[in-house]
Amino acid sequence: MWRLQDDAERATGVDACPAGWPRPQHDGLPLPWITPVLDGVAYWAQIHGGRLLACQREWLCQVCGLGLPAQVLVLADTDGELVTDAGLHRGCALLSLTVCEGLSPRLLLAEVTRADLRHKGHPLTERPEAGWQRWELAPQVRASAPRVGTPAAARLLEPHRHPSPAAPAPTPAHRPHAVKEPPMIRRSEQRAADHAHYARRVVRALAPHFDDLTDPTTAATVERSITAYLAEPFDGWEVILDSPSLANWRLKPDTGHRIRVACTRMPPRTPDAVQEQRDLERERALTALVQEQAS
Repeated sequence: MWRLQDDAERATGVDACPAGWPRPQHDGLPLPWITPVLDGVAYWAQIHGGRLLACQREWLCQVCGLGLPAQVLVLADTDGELVTDAGLHRGCALLSLTVCEGLSPRLLLAEVTRADLRHKGHPLTERPEAGWQRWELAPQVRASAPRVGTPAAARLLEPHRHPSPAAPAPTPAHRPHAVKEPPMIRRSEQRAADHAHYARRVVRALAPHFDDLTDPTTAATVERSITAYLAEPFDGWEVILDSPSLANWRLKPDTGHRIRVACTRMPPRTPDAVQEQRDLERERALTALVQEQAS
């Protein structure tokens, strides 16, 4: 999707979602710079892979697309994995927490520099060349990061702590000190957050084994499909993990409203017992990996 957006922008010379502040709006909501927009439609559940990579390489804000100071804010789940793998200005983080219904109150808010972030447990490279990276908080940062909605998190959002592209209007929703207690979480919201967390863990566990899952748009699509299945399970659900032209490997329903990896390779005209055994062993190993890392 984002490549189609880039093609359209090159053809017309018009950026559908330009960097800057205040943010352009779609259906009354501000558009993050990394949200794909094509033909006037915002694809909220997807990520513009090229812009996400630019955020990482050039230390740009994911919401406004402008340069970040050395110290930024990030949102992470309770395992320390960033919700979106790029930093935020204070004002942009505040805007996201104010208007984005998909952000769970269970998230952590952390103030970091590049040195406080990790990719697969290792310090970040200055300019990732092989593609965008999955970011996580260093263990000591995760241990001290406050939960969204707490007074400690509100203090991180105070205007004097970070330069921002511009100061949002001082509406009540933009006054972090007014939040005294963590918000109550409805059961439905909690389940939705748990489903999204499980889906993200599944994709991250399988990405090293399926190249297509390293593309942010594909990863987001698979995560969204898993989340939808967990919300309303049905027996016929499946999602392809490798190339759609091959479709040899898929996710399918498992017991307990969880999922498993399944090989759906078409059998050859001449039976190949060795290949069948390899596929069976890989199927079992990847399913065990999902159960271990994503549960």
